[in-house]
This record gives sequence, structure tokens and C-alpha cells, in this order.
Amino acid sequence: LKLDMQFIRTAFSERKDTRMLEVIIDIADYLSVPVIAEGVETEEQLTALKAMGCDLVQGYYFSKPIPNIEFEEYVVRRIEQNSSELPTGHSSRKRKEAHRHEPAFGKIAYALSSGFVSVYHVDTRDDHYVEFSSEGTYEDLQIRKSGANFFEDAARIITRTVHKEDQTRVLSCMKKEALLTQVVGRAGRGKEKGRAVIQTLNPENDVIRLSQSQDYDAFFKNEILIRKVMTYPPYCDICTLNCICENETKALQSARLLLDELRETAKTEFPQLHLIVLPVMPPRIARMNNKFRYRIIIKCKNNAAFRSMIALLLRRFQALPQFRDVTFTADINPETLI
Repeated sequence: LKLDMQFIRTAFSERKDTRMLEVIIDIADYLSVPVIAEGVETEEQLTALKAMGCDLVQGYYFSKPIPNIEFEEYVVRRIEQNSSELPTGHSSRKRKEAHRHEPAFGKIAYALSSGFVSVYHVDTRDDHYVEFSSEGTYEDLQIRKSGANFFEDAARIITRTVHKEDQTRVLSCMKKEALLTQVVGRAGRGKEKGRAVIQTLNPENDVIRLSQSQDYDAFFKNEILIRKVMTYPPYCDICTLNCICENETKALQSARLLLDELRETAKTEFPQLHLIVLPVMPPRIARMNNKFRYRIIIKCKNNAAFRSMIALLLRRFQALPQFRDVTFTADINPETLI
């Protein structure tokens, strides 16, 4: 929510009537909407707005507009200042974000001034991220937003914006391990020799150790053994039965009933099938597009008999009037279980 420059000037005029500002900021806080005040020119205005709970402040109090080529120097000067002055108009959350990503500011500023619309700085230790935007303000170090998990947020956006036919392919490209592989693969392609640095608390882990040595054969031998012992592909197929509904209770209830029906149907009508059925559980992203999701994971053999059983279960449940607002789907060998 933007508080216009003229609005700020009027509130801090000779009358100094800021009651309307306080009401607006309180309403925005209640609705969890961030507030930015424009046109702040004095320390008095800044102090008062911070006391009211205004999230962001911009104006000549910090700096006049500056060209792109001066932006990096501006950022460096701000970083070198004491944390209490970086910049004074930041909310406490934004200050933490700025300090957390200090080492990358030079490259981020260069990228934004070179035509990139957005730059994401992701901490791969905990997947926390900050989005820097060319449309952001200098005073806010061009931080547009931040989040706790870059890869989960990216998956949510992909499912909302990418055509369903392409979602699986795009999601697989945006997985953490896929992006890290891409980054490491680009090291050393230029004139200078590249170096990939992996920071980890578990350096003896086989994945880290074998990635460091680029020993793909040894990695395959370890991984295929684990998959065989745990019954994972290629030693089985994976099928997920999904129950999706705007009502979480109904989504969970339908999934539990579907699990019971699956076990009974497999026992009485398809005894030749050998299945490993896991309990009902929500996916990592349990709510998407305002709908709750619960699923059943089945380790199976994808043959005609198994597909016939799944089709039979789906037809039965889709015909139940009490679950008319629940969507039942099946996905065999999905690219991701997010």
C-alpha cells in the first residue's frame, strides 16, 4: 500500500494531523499488507512513520534519484555504514536481508543495470532467498521480497502460471539439485579456470564426496543399491492417488476412505497384484490454488491389471455424491512428489 507524497506532506504540515495515517497503517497491518511511504524528506517524518509501524520509507531524506552507473557505489557506501544507518528507513526485516546477502551486492547491482528484470539470491544452506528487482527503489537496495524456501515458492508459481502439459518438465528443471548441477557445470567455461565450492555440515556424505570427485560410476552403484533395498524405481513403479478439495477435512476424509477401498479391492478383486501402500499424507506443498491436497503413494508394477484397478477406484469415488466437490486423480511415475 503506497502512501502518496502529497498525503505525507499534508499530514506533516503545520497542522501535523497524522491520525489518518495511523488508521491506514493499522488497517494495512491487520490485512498483512506492507505499507510504503513516499516523499519522506525529514527525520521527523521518518521517526513518526516508523513509530506508526510503516514498513518501508522512501524519499529525498535518503538520496535523490541516481543513475544506474552510480548505484553500485551507493550500495557499497550503505553497506560500509553502521547497521543502525543501513539505511535508516529500512524495516528490521529488510536490514537483516541486506546484511545476509552483502557479498553478492556488487554482482546483483551489475546484473540489474545490465537489463535483468529480477535477480534471485538463494542461500542453498537453508533455501532462504531474496528477490532483487530493477523496479525496486534504491533506498530499499532494490529488494522486492524475500521468502523462506525458494524452491517451494517457485513450484507454487509454476503450477499457477505454466501450462499443465509443461509443468512436470519445468518443475524438474527448477529442483534444487538440478539448478546446482547447472551452476557447477558452468564453472570454468570462460577464459579463467572455474572452481565449485560446496559448503556442508556433512562433507563425508557420499553424494558430496562423489560429486567432488565427479565419480558418476561410484555414485550410480551406491544409489542403485539403496533403491533396490528400499524398493524405489527402477525396481518398482510409483503411483500417487490424489484427493483435492477446498475443504481440508473432506479432502482428508476422502483420502482415508480411498485408502481403505484400495486395500479391500486389491485383496478381493486383484489378488495377483503385489503392492506396497503408504499411509495417507499431504505433499510438501499441502495447499495449492486454495485447495487442500492429500495423497496415497503406491509402490507397484505398472501393468494392465494395476491400471484397471486404479481406473475402477477412480470411477467409484467420482460417482459418490458426498464427494462431488472432491477431485480424484492418479499419477503414475510422477517427476516429483512435491
